[in-house]
Amino acid sequence: MKLFATLTLLALTACSTSSPQREPAATASTDLPPVELGEKWGPENVDQTNQIVALFVNMLQSEMKPGATVRRDAHPKHHACVKAQFAIDGSALPPDERVGLYSQKGLYDAWIRFSNADPSGDAKPDIELDQHGMAVKILGVPESPTGNHDLVMMDDERFFSKDGDNYLPMTEALLKGGGSLVKFLAMHPRQAAVLISSRHHVISPLQTSYFSSVPYKLGSHSSRFMMKPCDQNAAFPSLPDSGSASKNYLRERLVSTVTKQDSCFDFFVEPNNDPAKNDVEDPTVAWDHSVSPFVKVGRIVIPVQNDPTSQPQMNLCENISMDPWRAPAANRPLGQINRIRKLAYSRISAFRHKANDRQLLEPRSLRPCDDAATADLCISTRH
Repeated sequence: MKLFATLTLLALTACSTSSPQREPAATASTDLPPVELGEKWGPENVDQTNQIVALFVNMLQSEMKPGATVRRDAHPKHHACVKAQFAIDGSALPPDERVGLYSQKGLYDAWIRFSNADPSGDAKPDIELDQHGMAVKILGVPESPTGNHDLVMMDDERFFSKDGDNYLPMTEALLKGGGSLVKFLAMHPRQAAVLISSRHHVISPLQTSYFSSVPYKLGSHSSRFMMKPCDQNAAFPSLPDSGSASKNYLRERLVSTVTKQDSCFDFFVEPNNDPAKNDVEDPTVAWDHSVSPFVKVGRIVIPVQNDPTSQPQMNLCENISMDPWRAPAANRPLGQINRIRKLAYSRISAFRHKANDRQLLEPRSLRPCDDAATADLCISTRH
C-alpha cells in the first residue's frame, strides 16, 4: 500500500509542500482560468478536489509528530539545490508557438532542486526503487505574474492518474488499502502498470531525463517538456552495490560532480501535433514522438560551485516552494490534474510555512541569503 500511496501523493504535491493542520474546504474555482484546448472542468471537479485535499490532510495530520519540522508530503528528501544558468532560444519553434518563456532568446539565473519522491524522506535509502524529481525555478521571467517560472518534472514520461473522476476513487482506495486497493487496481490495469513502472533506480541525478508528464499551454497549442542530460556530464558507470551503497549516494554523487566540473541538461518542448489522440485530460498516455517530436529550446548549465549542501543552502532547499502554476499565462498548466494542483498548492504551502515559522518567499537571485528581503529562506525551521 505504501508504494501506491507514495505515488499518489506525488500527483497532488510533486515538489510542493504539506499542511500540519486541518485544511478548510476549497470552494473558489474563480481562481482558475477558463477551460480551453480540450480541458473539462465543472463544479463536480471542485468538489472532488475538496475531498482529495481533505483525505490527504487527514492522513498527514495523523502522521504529524509534536515538535517535528513539517516536511513536504511528496519529494521530502532533497539531495541539494544547485545554482544554474538557463539559456532559452525558441527559434526552432513555429512563430505561433514562440510564446511566454519561448518568445525571445534569454539567459536566466535559476535554482534546481533534485529530490526523491517517497514520503519516508531521509529514512529511505537512495538505492531502493523510487520516483525522482527535478524542479527548476527560473528567476526574473518577465511574463510570469510572480517574476519566477517553475518547471516541475519527474523521471517518468507518463502520469499515473487521468482526471478528477479517476483520481478521487484512486485516492480513497489507496488510503483504505486492503481489498479496496486490490479491487481498484484490478479494475484499472493500465493505471496499475503506470504506477509500478514509474519507479526507477537512478545512477546519478545528473544522468537521468526528467519529464513534465502533464500538459502545458504553448500559445494556442498544448505541449509537454523534458530535460535531457548532456553527454558531457560526468558519468558514473553503474549503480552502487545494493549491499554497500550509501544511504544518500545520489546526494553524494551530485555533490562530487558539481564541485569539480560543469554539468548541463538540454531542454526540449514537445508540441502536441495530434490533439485528437493526445487528450489533455489523459496524461497517462505517452505521446507518439514521431508525430509530436521534441524540439530543443534551451540548455541549463550547472557551473562548478562550492558545496551545495551547506546548511544555509539546504535550508533554502527546504523552504522554497515549487508550483507549476508559477508561469506565464501562455505556458500555464492544462488539464484537471493541474487544476487540482492549483486549488491545493497555495493553501498547502502557506500552512506548511506557517507551521515552520518561515515566511513564504520567492528568491530573486542566486544569493538569497545575502538579501534582507529573502534571507528567511536560508534559516532553519524553529523545530
